[in-house]
Amino acid sequence: MAGVWAVIFVYVLFFCAASCQQIYSDDKNYCDRNDQTIEILNEKIEYLRQENAKQMDSLKQEIARIKKNETNIHEDLKSSILETIKSEFYKDCKKLYIHGNTESGVYEIYPFGIESKVSVFCDMMTEGGGWTAIQKRVNGSVSFDRTWTDYKTGFGNPNASYWIGNDVIHQLTKRGNSSLYVSITLTNGTKLYELYNQFSVADETSKYRLFLGGPATGTLGDSMFDTGIPDQFDLSGMSFSTPDRDNDGWNYNCATWSDLRGGWWFNYCHLAFLNGPWSPGDWIYPWYPTVTNGKQIKETRMMIKPT
Repeated sequence: MAGVWAVIFVYVLFFCAASCQQIYSDDKNYCDRNDQTIEILNEKIEYLRQENAKQMDSLKQEIARIKKNETNIHEDLKSSILETIKSEFYKDCKKLYIHGNTESGVYEIYPFGIESKVSVFCDMMTEGGGWTAIQKRVNGSVSFDRTWTDYKTGFGNPNASYWIGNDVIHQLTKRGNSSLYVSITLTNGTKLYELYNQFSVADETSKYRLFLGGPATGTLGDSMFDTGIPDQFDLSGMSFSTPDRDNDGWNYNCATWSDLRGGWWFNYCHLAFLNGPWSPGDWIYPWYPTVTNGKQIKETRMMIKPT
């Protein structure tokens, strides 16, 4: 009997040992699988961390780009606003004068708006200031014997002698009434002038037709509007002529005569002509009968101001 129990005991012991071995083996496999799972999860976490870092870097770069663009946009907007303000405030010399520029000299104005600026001479002293010089001559360094295109766009230097350009004159006078101030300084220092209360110039399609109105006052006398010989020499209503464009009231081209060569609102032909050949050229009747020859002239100016 004792032998039987011994056999049973050995069998149970063997069975328990086998079971433990199996349990150990299963636990070991389970642990190994958990280790593999943890390793895989760690790899995925590292991958996600790296991807997240890349996305964060990309996001930071995008934020920096947006901020930079925002700054540029603000600067562009600021610049645009300033240009718009300038174009509104500085359309002509009168606007400049109103906003505190009281010294005569060369300024930039914006008659066409922000699209373009024009350098001009502003007279801030004469007759209340704010005059825009459309013509100025101080010597013969700049020839006024020019083509239609030259007179259209302008030429010369506003610091010395220049023509502002017929397109600019039209732009400055198309919206309302302007006055015209003409001055001639003689070689002896005497300054003569004539003031016209109404002045405007049409556009190129109308051949820059001149419109003048009175009354004219001054020391030069009226040699443009009411000359007393209206069918031949009054210039109001006349189109602009140049040596290559004949728009005057004569059968020939006044602008091609040797003593006249230059652009002007000729009729048949003129009693007033400020763009003639500078001395020693034969420039006749710059402002007849007050000034009969260009050799008498030291300086000329034509200036306009909105009224």
